[in-house]
Amino acid sequence: MKPLLFSVLIIVFTTTIFSAPLDVHKGFKHKDSHAILVDLLKVESQLKLDLNQQNKKISIHSVLKFKLKEKGYPLINLPYDANISALKVNKKNISDVEQFKVTLMSPKITWGLRALPEALDAGEHEIELIYSLDEEIKNIISYPAQGKVDLMSFMDDYLKQGKEKNQGFIELLFPTNLQFDPYQFRLQIKVSGLKSTHLLKTNGELKGNNKSSNGELSADILFPSFFTSNSFFLHIFPEKLIEDHRSLRVSHYTSVSGKKIPVETYCPSLPKHCEYTHKTALESLALAEEVFGAYPFERLTLRKIPRGVRADMHGMEYSGAGVVSDSNVLHEVVHSWYGRSVSPYAGVDGWIDEAVAAWADNYGGGNFATAESADFNGNCRGFKNLLGKKDQTRLNSASYGQGREFLAKLDKLFASQGGIKPTLKAFFSKYKGTPVKTKQFLSFLESHPMWGEEAELIKRVLIFGTNEHFDEDKCWPAKLPKPDED
Repeated sequence: MKPLLFSVLIIVFTTTIFSAPLDVHKGFKHKDSHAILVDLLKVESQLKLDLNQQNKKISIHSVLKFKLKEKGYPLINLPYDANISALKVNKKNISDVEQFKVTLMSPKITWGLRALPEALDAGEHEIELIYSLDEEIKNIISYPAQGKVDLMSFMDDYLKQGKEKNQGFIELLFPTNLQFDPYQFRLQIKVSGLKSTHLLKTNGELKGNNKSSNGELSADILFPSFFTSNSFFLHIFPEKLIEDHRSLRVSHYTSVSGKKIPVETYCPSLPKHCEYTHKTALESLALAEEVFGAYPFERLTLRKIPRGVRADMHGMEYSGAGVVSDSNVLHEVVHSWYGRSVSPYAGVDGWIDEAVAAWADNYGGGNFATAESADFNGNCRGFKNLLGKKDQTRLNSASYGQGREFLAKLDKLFASQGGIKPTLKAFFSKYKGTPVKTKQFLSFLESHPMWGEEAELIKRVLIFGTNEHFDEDKCWPAKLPKPDED
């Protein structure tokens, strides 16, 4: 994803329940026991939307199978505005649905962690939920005209206050876990009352037709078991937006693995520019494979952002899919390796993939930034701690610039042994398909034979930051600074 403000994961603790932030991954005291994050195994959800109804509520029926590592109250991530009408735990009806409606942790905007009203023993369990959502969910579903719908698992680059801007991945619609937890997701969709032909694009395995018929679009989609909550790509939209034959480009890219990778670029309202975007995508795949290794997904689907429709949207990556503009195709494609295959364990670890992607595309200024072109701190402002405080769970916006400079400087330092590229390729080979923590990534870099005092200085300054403000002729410290305490 392109820079400015982005939260891989935001957890805001409501002051009415907690007096201080806690580490949600470890759980916390709740009632007579503990609230514990579940380990999702499988989610099956059915979504129904009838455009003929005046009140276009979305109806959702979900079944979740999960593990609990110890006895406690299971925590489930559920849309904040979900109107729950039925709840079953291990096939048993739960009458006290009101308790489950209480959101324990949430930005109070789109999603929230809720604890089941009863504690469960360690082991495997099942939850069945029926709920509805309001007729319009900002940035994920809209009704451009009567009998038309535009539904997409979206996410903005920018965080703005208020209900209209925030996360827009699949957690806006369905029960999920936080992003470190991979699980299999089966989604059945039925949209009726369509007045024109609609199409469906996804990065899952689609059974049936991706085109509506007789005013109805029905789909059965199975997503891979290694996907996490921010992997799923889903877009339903009127076919008329790409009726110009130039608005859709499809070809096969031959991977270094020998696989033929289907590559599809579709460009609603931008037919003249689609060929260039598609060509850039193919070139980006070849460039990224040369550096990081074989493409890790079965296909690549890219949606080009319509001009004037998403003016504030720079781009977004999914697993084997993305939303792009011409200036960030390489950035989003690189996220197929770092971001959606090697993925961040939590928001505080999100600097890793943004550093790699920003270094690779050099903010659109050329492929792979050099130490000189990536000089982020020319005005001697000091450097931010990309990990923030211990309880911080959101990506620091300095991750793009400082992360890019961090890798560029190491690339120069390791030049006699091929630069940083062989190390990034080896790390990807070891951890692909796995959420990783900052400690794992830095420990891997520190095992490089050329890691020494200078590399340690680069790490300490650009990753852990410093409060020092340097003179104009001393924009880089001569010795290890004190870590930034902010």
